[in-house]
Amino acid sequence: MRPAALALAVSMLALSAVSCGGGTSPPSTATVAGPAPARLGPVRRDPAPLTKRFGALGSPSAVRWQSGALGTSRAPGPTSFAIHAIVVLAASDARALERLTGPVGVPAPASELPRALRGTLPSGTWRRERLDARLSSREWQVSAWLEVASGTIALTAIGGA
Repeated sequence: MRPAALALAVSMLALSAVSCGGGTSPPSTATVAGPAPARLGPVRRDPAPLTKRFGALGSPSAVRWQSGALGTSRAPGPTSFAIHAIVVLAASDARALERLTGPVGVPAPASELPRALRGTLPSGTWRRERLDARLSSREWQVSAWLEVASGTIALTAIGGA
């Protein structure tokens, strides 16, 4: 092989390794979070706004939730909202959602919730599998966790009115 061709081949191989992630940095395991609400409203206990938006919650026995507009009021365009909630489900609704989840436990979602709601999270085994898809809709993108023993759902949602 000629020296010029060899130099070109080595250059292309090096460029290929760099562009394909051939470096020594491990892949990122961080999750992408949406924009934080500018200000959350007070803790609410009325279930109707939640059950209207997330029908799979059924008729909960207790709810604690907060919501707030995302971003700043100085930006033009439609406003998106965030909802953070802890919902104690009726036993039949909890069983229906439990059937969606797998047996693998996940960490409690405390870091995903505002401080005002964290203290009401039950301890126990939390599950996630397929709950997001069951509770999400065209208008709302939901991340949800179920604590099976207490029938408690913790959720965060971003979407429209």
